[in-house]
Amino acid sequence: MKTNSTQNSGKTANLRPFKKGQSGNPGGRPKTAKLAELIRQYLDEETGGKTRLRQILEWLHKHKPEVLLHYAYGRPLNGEEIEVEEKTTIAGLPEEYLERMRELARQR
Repeated sequence: MKTNSTQNSGKTANLRPFKKGQSGNPGGRPKTAKLAELIRQYLDEETGGKTRLRQILEWLHKHKPEVLLHYAYGRPLNGEEIEVEEKTTIAGLPEEYLERMRELARQR
């Protein structure tokens, strides 16, 4: 019994390899430009005096600002790159004053 040398051998009958120089996908990859254009048109439409894109950005700014930061500057590669200061600071007060205030708060 002769079998075809294609990936789907045994799964589907009547498979034949493509002729030399013949494409398996003559239409090529589907074009996404039409979809992208439709999305741009949708985002540019105004509702309530603002474009939909502006509304989305404002919602993100209010509820998920980290998403905007990730798109603008990229996501941090790991937690070691983010330095977080544990101490509370109050606009311009020297650290010794802040430490004294913490001590007083602990005594109460």
